[in-house]
Amino acid sequence: MESIEIPGPLGRRPRRLRAARVRQFAAVWVLVEEAVRRLIDFCAALALLLTLSPLLLIRAVYAKAKTRLIFERTSAVGRFRIPFERLSFAGAMPGRPWES
Repeated sequence: MESIEIPGPLGRRPRRLRAARVRQFAAVWVLVEEAVRRLIDFCAALALLLTLSPLLLIRAVYAKAKTRLIFERTSAVGRFRIPFERLSFAGAMPGRPWES
C-alpha cells in the first residue's frame, strides 16, 4: 500500500519552534501588560495631584502663616522596627496628615 500524503499542515508534525515563539510572545505580552498598568496608575496619580494641588497650596500657605513652618516631622517606627520621620502639615487645620 502506498502512503497517502495529506496536503497542508495536517500531514506534518508541529514544529517546536512555533511553541517557542508562542512562549516568547507570552513573556513579552506580560511585560507589555505590566507596563500599561503602571502607565495607567501614573496617569491617575498625576491627574489627582494636578487636581488637588490648589488645595495643597492653600493648606501650605495657611500653615506657613500660622506657624512659620510648612511641615512638621514626627518620629515613628516602621516595618522591621526601622525608624523614620513622618511629614504632616503644620498647624491644626483639616488636611494635616499626609496619610491616606
